[in-house]
Amino acid sequence: MTRLAAGSCLVIPVLLAVALHGQQPAPQSVAAFKTAPGLEVKLWASEPMLTNPTDLTVDERGRVWVLEGQNYRRTQRNLPDFRPQGDRIVILEDTDQDGTADNVKVFDQSPQLRVPLGIAVLGDKVYVSQAPDLIVYTKDADDKIVKKEVLLTGFGGPDHDHGLHAVVFGPDGKYYFNQGNTGFDLTDKSGKHLQTQGTGAAVRPGPGYYEGAVLRMNGDGTNVEVIGQNFRNPYEVALDSFGNVFQTDNDDDGNAWTRLLYNMEGGNYGFRGPMNRTWLEDRGTHWHNELPGVSPNLLRLGAGSPCGLVVYEGSLLPAPYRGQLLHAEAGKRIVLMYPLKDDGAGFSATMQDVVNGGQDTWARPTDVAVAPDGAVFISDWYDPGVGGHQMGDPEGARGRIYRLAPAGNKPKATPKVDLASPAGLTAALGSPNQSTQFLAHMAIATQGPAAATMLKGLWHQSDPVIRARALWLLGGLGADGTAAIQEALRDKDARFRVLGLRVARQSGANMLAISKPLLRDTSPQVRREIAVSLHGGKKIAEIWTALAQQHDGKDRWYLEALGIGAYGREEDPSTRG
Repeated sequence: MTRLAAGSCLVIPVLLAVALHGQQPAPQSVAAFKTAPGLEVKLWASEPMLTNPTDLTVDERGRVWVLEGQNYRRTQRNLPDFRPQGDRIVILEDTDQDGTADNVKVFDQSPQLRVPLGIAVLGDKVYVSQAPDLIVYTKDADDKIVKKEVLLTGFGGPDHDHGLHAVVFGPDGKYYFNQGNTGFDLTDKSGKHLQTQGTGAAVRPGPGYYEGAVLRMNGDGTNVEVIGQNFRNPYEVALDSFGNVFQTDNDDDGNAWTRLLYNMEGGNYGFRGPMNRTWLEDRGTHWHNELPGVSPNLLRLGAGSPCGLVVYEGSLLPAPYRGQLLHAEAGKRIVLMYPLKDDGAGFSATMQDVVNGGQDTWARPTDVAVAPDGAVFISDWYDPGVGGHQMGDPEGARGRIYRLAPAGNKPKATPKVDLASPAGLTAALGSPNQSTQFLAHMAIATQGPAAATMLKGLWHQSDPVIRARALWLLGGLGADGTAAIQEALRDKDARFRVLGLRVARQSGANMLAISKPLLRDTSPQVRREIAVSLHGGKKIAEIWTALAQQHDGKDRWYLEALGIGAYGREEDPSTRG
């Protein structure tokens, strides 16, 4: 969240003087919200059931898990905690399907939980991002904690806005997360050491990555990789079923340069310039986009406090929302949609309001998550300001959850996930809900080659989301997987040709051989993906040169993809454009 992201143009002391008593009762507040045509936002839960929600997720049963941050920044300011027993992880449920939560369960509460910034519920595991640690709980069917352990440690920013953010399960079976520019110095479970070369107090000087980063790993904490770097404070990573990775980033407090990003693997996104200097120190532009080697921004968002982000791949919301990014913006007090369009080798986007906080100056949306039925849940920190490590609510005792759905939609009981039948697995794999997708993905992956027949059937369906999710699982299954990848590489839809390259790469294919038939592809996005896949490879000169010769001299996405592919081989005469 972005009080959590600390990048707001709002001035906290002024706000406190005029708005300390400006809060509204939850029903009155939500009644004044402005919602996009055809949609309806309703109050689902409020204080005292929960306080100060920093992040939320919805599990496969339709329950909403919320991280609370009532003790926000009390240690940094040497103040006593509002709640000495510690912050909480709570589970909220609407047991009678009347549209409001009626049951609250405390999953965990501890003085060591201090404004955690991310939560994911994946099977019997609950991943909680609480710098300096990524914590994993193992729970039983009744939500009793069986085990609590630190999966990874060494993330900067305890009790800080720019720390470790939420884990997101990807369609490739990997776990994605991001870290703000307090940096990290960690050793993963496979013994790999990764480190940032930042200025945060928690990070020792030395070689490594710069500032904030987006990372991925296996579920057991092995093979941690940095896939993008040099951000200020990205709040939450979001993936679509084709493996495209998006996030937002915060500017240097109030400079109207918050941004939406598409992450090309291996990209440098320019928060710091050469010699790790800020834009003020080297007199560059805010994100150093004028420099070669800096990947472009997808969209400049202006002043604000960007928070939670999700790709909506459900069917409950109207067609214009499907496949698009939904974003909680605490500074602007709105939930936004960013309609995406292909733009050369990358994307372009515009902004559309989905939910606007209206006249309530305390409304502060911090996260968005999709339920199994396709409804969107929104958390509201509810405070007069954001940023600067301040909290205007004198007791930190308020917070709300809203449900966004088509006008007139009534909640229904969430059916139990069926993982025993092909029909049940198909429905679960196609769910818009992350926890449900995870269960289906893992159940199918466990079958190994025995799942090939079912996956081939899904791959040949018409639904692009189901097709994409199926190919990620099918691609590694021997001859059937190889045949499906080849079909994807010949698909008339460029999204599937890009997906075929990604699945082939994940499956360990010879990417030079796979790529050659696509070197003259009509889509610059396909050629971009080939360029990015060359990073760290050998004998790339012929392919890289063929790609470079097709650059139109204008497409910055394409140019930077070429740079990523050639990184480390710049002195090879054959890769000099």
